[in-house]
Amino acid sequence: MNQRGFSLWEVVLAAAILASFWQVSLVGWRWQDTAQKRLQWQQQLVMLIQAQRDHYQRYGVFALTEAQLARQGRYVVPAWPFSTEWRFLPDAFYSEQLLMRTQLKNVDPSLLLGHSLPFEQQGNEVVIRVIGTR
Repeated sequence: MNQRGFSLWEVVLAAAILASFWQVSLVGWRWQDTAQKRLQWQQQLVMLIQAQRDHYQRYGVFALTEAQLARQGRYVVPAWPFSTEWRFLPDAFYSEQLLMRTQLKNVDPSLLLGHSLPFEQQGNEVVIRVIGTR
């Protein structure tokens, strides 16, 4: 007698293999999405720091808000990934330093900022020092 079709264990095995492929592709997609968001965040941070330095060189003071930078026409306020809201505080001791602070929730700052940009971390708040030069 010739048997046609698949046995139950073959169907279960095929379903398990397909499910594992689907799960691996989903993990890969999430990793790629997170990596793209990190890169976007880093690029926007570099643009923000450069805009602050340009503002300092031009006016002798740092801008106190992103909107103030945007009004000067050299910066566009981006939609920050990872719910970033920058607060700018002039350094009390050095007039040519600016402290940029933001809260980062559920994100490791060392992954975002890397080792090339010095930062301080206090809990989930990150502080970056920007030095303006004339």
